[in-house]
Amino acid sequence: MLISGYGDIVEIALDGTEDFVVDNQHVLAWTESLSYSIEVASGTFGFKTGEGLVNKFRGKGKILIQSRNVEALAQSIIPFIPSIG
Repeated sequence: MLISGYGDIVEIALDGTEDFVVDNQHVLAWTESLSYSIEVASGTFGFKTGEGLVNKFRGKGKILIQSRNVEALAQSIIPFIPSIG
């Protein structure tokens, strides 16, 4: 298996005793033993970008998440890109 992420890749081990909620833009992979749902986080929701969505995981297994968000990187460099014309 090959996984690529932005920032650190962190492994979260769930023992089945409680749910784990994470921003959906940080999730890379999870084991089949986990069930999950995609939910709207409190606050605003951007339909086109998926901003405001979270993944809620249940069960026993592992999740791989990235510490950074690629969309945030793109937004941070836009001001430095020269405009054409």
